[in-house]
Amino acid sequence: MNLEDFKVGVLFRWTNYNFQHDNVVKDRYFIFLGKTNEFLTCNVDYHVITGTSQIQYYQTGELRAKAHFLRFAVNEHSLPLETIFDVDLNLESHHITTFRDACSTQMS
Repeated sequence: MNLEDFKVGVLFRWTNYNFQHDNVVKDRYFIFLGKTNEFLTCNVDYHVITGTSQIQYYQTGELRAKAHFLRFAVNEHSLPLETIFDVDLNLESHHITTFRDACSTQMS
């Protein structure tokens, strides 16, 4: 996938994602939300939301049940597991160079 292919709402897999808070390198699924305006700032960041298969936290009465999230079923949009994209918790930003490096070898 090329940076030019990134449109708001694109779902993509980043293989060997190495920016995990627990330092575990693994494949992650993301939804692209947009990027900073390169004409207004020197630091162009790509804004994404990452998915989780830890759906138990989003069941009624659980810790994240009232969070703003999107839920996708198994195989919906080719996701291998039921996946939740938590808008309140899993918003991330990565500099354009990080994305450019990852796109050349890892995203699909």
